[in-house]
Amino acid sequence: KENIMDVVKPKDKDSIIIACATQVAPQHISLMESADKNTQKEFILDLNFALNQFLVDFELQVNQDILRQFVITEQIFEDGLTKDMLYRTLKRVFKSKLHCIWLIDKKFGSLPAPSNQNDMFI
Repeated sequence: KENIMDVVKPKDKDSIIIACATQVAPQHISLMESADKNTQKEFILDLNFALNQFLVDFELQVNQDILRQFVITEQIFEDGLTKDMLYRTLKRVFKSKLHCIWLIDKKFGSLPAPSNQNDMFI
């Protein structure tokens, strides 16, 4: 309900793209910045390995070994576009996003319970 994913049909292409962009909240960036350099680098490597297992395309915006934003995408070609494939792909992209969030929480610790569910990531 509160997660936004884009479904785009590029002009003159025989596919659709499902994408989800997430900007890491300032509170979590602070937690990452306070970690030692080895932990920061290890986290980015672990995140790459984890996302690769979901068989999605992804782009991590990393600045000085700190994750700032990530974009997860998946492409479905028209000849394989079924209702089942669409929903499976939506779930895979969403679960990939959740996995990123969980890895941040696991590696760098939790923040106090937010007053609004959307405080964790913007």
